[in-house]
Amino acid sequence: MKPISLQFSEALKVESLLDFPDLYLAHLPREVNGECLRSKPETLGEHMQLVLEYAVRICESNGLFSVIEKLAEETVILLGLIDFGIAKECIQEMFVNAIVFHDFGKVNEHFQIERMKNSSPVFKGNFL
Repeated sequence: MKPISLQFSEALKVESLLDFPDLYLAHLPREVNGECLRSKPETLGEHMQLVLEYAVRICESNGLFSVIEKLAEETVILLGLIDFGIAKECIQEMFVNAIVFHDFGKVNEHFQIERMKNSSPVFKGNFL
């Protein structure tokens, strides 16, 4: 059985799912009160990696790895699932993926063109 901390480190990367991962944007450059917070667009892969790193830090600093594992164990027992180890690992993997992929909808070509002002030819098309 993999501990959840290992599952975080082995989480899927956007680079393994998309043909042109570096073309997908998650955030544009940002200024607040004249101060540049981000000078270049953040790719979806960069964003997902940062989310993963922040989630791990939050789990480590608040002792949440054991809480997540305990919740997964209790869910397996409550549902009466037969193979405890596989079921627990699967629930934990779903938990990790929910965090990592919370913004995956940003791959939508409408979002890329309209919100990210992404002019890459990959996203050209006739949209309503």
